[in-house]
Amino acid sequence: MDAFAESWLSKKRLRADHNDLEAVGSWLRGIAQNLLRGYRRKLTATAPLLDHDAAQIPEPTHEPDERQDALRRAFAELRVDHQEVLRMHYLEETTARNVAALLGITQKTVEMRLYQARRALRHFVDKQLRTTGAEQ
Repeated sequence: MDAFAESWLSKKRLRADHNDLEAVGSWLRGIAQNLLRGYRRKLTATAPLLDHDAAQIPEPTHEPDERQDALRRAFAELRVDHQEVLRMHYLEETTARNVAALLGITQKTVEMRLYQARRALRHFVDKQLRTTGAEQ
């Protein structure tokens, strides 16, 4: 599915005749292979290095974290378009280019909304932490 989305976004780069099925098929295979290579690179780059000493791994705590609560409350205060781009870009791990295509706006608009949303979120989180006194 990603290969078809990427091919649709970059259809102007196809230098062959759009009716030549062999050329289009090769082009699509190339896009799919590049996406797979990128995915594998991302996996190996972000794979955690395991240490066999289990004593070094801290136990997870289930205590309520004031910072997470402040973040949730601050996120709810954001404008809807800022929530949307933050959710798509960070939680759904969608590139700015694909967010732009899905929302029907330019990539620069997405990047500007992300910048504004991060600034607003930082402002609201700081405000929340100051009022609760949990600033660290």
